[in-house]
Amino acid sequence: MMTRKPRPFLAALSMVALLAAGCAEIVKPQYRFSEVRVRTTDQWEVGIEGSTVVLYTGSREMGRGVTNVLGEYVFREVASGSYGVGINPPRNYGVGAGQVAYVDTLHIEQGSRREVSFILYYTGNNK
Repeated sequence: MMTRKPRPFLAALSMVALLAAGCAEIVKPQYRFSEVRVRTTDQWEVGIEGSTVVLYTGSREMGRGVTNVLGEYVFREVASGSYGVGINPPRNYGVGAGQVAYVDTLHIEQGSRREVSFILYYTGNNK
C-alpha cells in the first residue's frame, strides 16, 4: 500500500491562488460611511472650545457634539446624502457681521471626509 506524503507548500500555494482569484473585492477597503469635521476658530485660526455643533438633514437632527480644545468636533459614520451643519458659539463669541452659523448645502459622498469651518469673533469679557 502506498501512502501520500503531505505537501503543505502546495496546499498553501493553492489557498493563496484561490484567495487572489476569487476574493479580490475583500482586499479592497470598502468605506460605507463618511466623516464630517467641524472647526471653530478665531480670525487667527486658533481653535475655540465649547461650540455646540449639530448635523442635520431637513428638519431632522442627525447628531450633536461640542468642539474640543482645538475647536474641532468630528461626526463619524455619516451616510451619503445632503446635510446641514449648524453651530451655537460658546459664551462671549459670535459669528461676524454678514456671516451665518450654519451651512445647509453639504453633500456627502460615500467614504468621503468633509470639513466645515466657522470663524468666530470675541464679543465680550469673561466676567
